[in-house]
Amino acid sequence: MIGTMLANSDSIEKINPIYERILQDKDAIYKAVISEIKLANKERIEDLKIELDYLRKEISTIQNKYEKSMLELSKARIDVMRSTDKANRFDQLSRLLSKLIDKMGSENQNDKENQNDLTDYF
Repeated sequence: MIGTMLANSDSIEKINPIYERILQDKDAIYKAVISEIKLANKERIEDLKIELDYLRKEISTIQNKYEKSMLELSKARIDVMRSTDKANRFDQLSRLLSKLIDKMGSENQNDKENQNDLTDYF
């Protein structure tokens, strides 16, 4: 039995360093895995920051284009309103001119008739 105890204590002495190495290896593996995860997360965070900066620039560009488009649209609407106003004034002047021509034509006709009446009379 003493021999068995010596054999057990010998094997325990041999196993303990192996077990401690296994624990150290396990700790090293955990540390390596955690380190890789941290590194991957840092890289991912940097990628996301770059993407976020790009998207902010895109938003700014789109907002500027939108504001320019709205300004151009407003200018175009003002131009249309001016053109419509000019067209309405032109139409109004055209109608007045037509009435004036008609009136002058009828006065000329009346003058001719009056002259004819006068020549017939004399």
